[in-house]
Amino acid sequence: MYKLSEMEWNGLGKVYRDGEFEYFGLLNYTNAPGYILSFYGNTAFKGHLNNEKIKCVICTEELAHTLPAHIEGIVISENPLFCFWQMHNLYGKSEKYQFKTEIGSGAKISDKAYISPNGVVIGKNAVIEEFVSIKEGTRIGDNVIVRSGSVLGQDCFIVSRNEGEIYLSSLYGGVKIGSNVYIGSNSVITRGTIEWFDTYIDNGVKIDANCCISHNVFVGKNSMICDGVLISGDCHIGEEVWMSPGVRTTNSITVGDNVNLMLGTIARKDIEDNMVAVGEQIYRRDIYNAIRRMKK
Repeated sequence: MYKLSEMEWNGLGKVYRDGEFEYFGLLNYTNAPGYILSFYGNTAFKGHLNNEKIKCVICTEELAHTLPAHIEGIVISENPLFCFWQMHNLYGKSEKYQFKTEIGSGAKISDKAYISPNGVVIGKNAVIEEFVSIKEGTRIGDNVIVRSGSVLGQDCFIVSRNEGEIYLSSLYGGVKIGSNVYIGSNSVITRGTIEWFDTYIDNGVKIDANCCISHNVFVGKNSMICDGVLISGDCHIGEEVWMSPGVRTTNSITVGDNVNLMLGTIARKDIEDNMVAVGEQIYRRDIYNAIRRMKK
């Protein structure tokens, strides 16, 4: 448990009203395992303040009087985003990955691969090819194949600005890979941003080469991700989803179960179950099939 008044703010912010929290998190992280400290610098995100997991907030002075009653602790900062990530860098890391790496029986790991000596679990019968890099905080299930050149558990691109300078943030989440997953060559799966929030690839997912799956993404069972797909951070991809080569998503969207994202699709908003996305158009599957039949 953290108490605002007991933290070293180093000139980044000033405690306006004391409070306690257990974890760092963003305003929309309703799945946090406990009470969180977040930041609020833009009224466009006012709706997320209803998240009952938020107990403390870093915000500007003008916004401090607009916070709902369930938010107990307030820190005033001229730059809430920068302040949040700098404090996260100082206080957000746990000891959860401080164990010796564990490798299951039957695993075949190239002597040209890099496996972190700490904080990695590799399941039974895994295949890890040459020039693969598996970073601390990565857990891999049974019967997983990782082709050459892929990187699992890499830090992602979380940045903030202050006085004209750009700062990278430290990331303390992990990557969890289910069983019977395939990861093609030169793909990158980045770790979760927050200590309790992992990037998660569920059982049976197949990922082709040259893909990038960013922080805090969830990919559901038996989804298929083709060459060159980019999934931006905080996205939830359902089960049995097909993502054609080169598909892109913006951040923080949900793609339902049994969705097809066809060649050239850029997913900018949530997509319901059983839909087909083409470019930026979304169709019910029966309507999409009828259109295809008409074109024939």
